Amino acid sequence: MVAVSLLALIIVGLLAMFYHVQRAFRSGVTQSDVMEGGRATMGLLVRELQEATAARIPYTTNLIAIPSVGTAAWGEASVQDLPSGNGAQRKNYLQDIAFLMQANGNWKGISYRIENKGNGGVGTLYRLEENLPYDSNPYAASNALFNFSQAFFASTIANNTNYHRVLDGVVHLYVNAYDTNGWLYSSAWLPTPTGGYAFTNHVDPPPNYVGYTNAVMPAYLEVELGVLEPSTTEKFRANLDVGGAAPQNYLRRQVGRTHLFRQRISIRPAASQITTD
Repeated sequence: MVAVSLLALIIVGLLAMFYHVQRAFRSGVTQSDVMEGGRATMGLLVRELQEATAARIPYTTNLIAIPSVGTAAWGEASVQDLPSGNGAQRKNYLQDIAFLMQANGNWKGISYRIENKGNGGVGTLYRLEENLPYDSNPYAASNALFNFSQAFFASTIANNTNYHRVLDGVVHLYVNAYDTNGWLYSSAWLPTPTGGYAFTNHVDPPPNYVGYTNAVMPAYLEVELGVLEPSTTEKFRANLDVGGAAPQNYLRRQVGRTHLFRQRISIRPAASQITTD
């Protein structure tokens, strides 16, 4: 009886240890998957945003970052309590990003939009790529690019079926734009060779949009991406089905399961050399 009891205690201890090791292993694999997906998405964003190009055509949009559909007026999607306590919180924002780029004479539009499921603050990131063939006639090419830009920047997940899924569990996607001296842009007409408009509202923080037209482009963009772990995303969606304050209350406590990525990049063909205040 003594031997059986000791053996049972040993087995229980081994099972408990095995359970904790298995749990730690699964947690490590989950974090590795999230980090891999986040890094891959940031890498894709960085590579393409670096090639964003000014069309240099009047009334043509070159780049925008605006609040995603379903977010609050300022683009605020959710808040999360920080471990430091004392009511400290981190705010999450969801923005859609779209821009033009040029390669071998052909123009291309790239758009990243978030499907904010149930307007709960956690969505899926989608990507759209559309091309405008090269036209040797400058007048025809200019008109074609203007029309292409107008139609492309108006496209959304709801009205265009060519969007492709990139990443799930996105809780934060945000862009800040800077001039060549590292200052945040303010809304202004900038007298570049063909002129252009930079519009933003960073003077009333938090800024909820940035955009550039004609020949103007920012010199630097700072991109922030926040991603929830898959199991946390599933539980959040379950709370979303419950409704009420349940999803936001759950998300508020998940800062430890939110992985953040941030990178400042230079826009290679930055058109504006204007210093802003």
